[in-house]
Amino acid sequence: MRKKVSEMRPGEAGKVERLDPELAALISGRGIRTGSRLEVETVQPMNGPLVLKVNGSTTSLGRKACQGIIVEVDG
Repeated sequence: MRKKVSEMRPGEAGKVERLDPELAALISGRGIRTGSRLEVETVQPMNGPLVLKVNGSTTSLGRKACQGIIVEVDG
């Protein structure tokens, strides 16, 4: 099943399938690229950022940016 990262819940993980082209250049330094593994660790309240584990590293990303990342969710 494919989901936007903004729709994922803590504990869900999968492989990045597609990135918004404008977003790709901004987040590639965080390890978020097509084909990378990504897991949602926490979703901060009040429209706060999502804390993500990407290829073993932890980073956070705002919800708007997370709408531009499509993941093939495990399971």
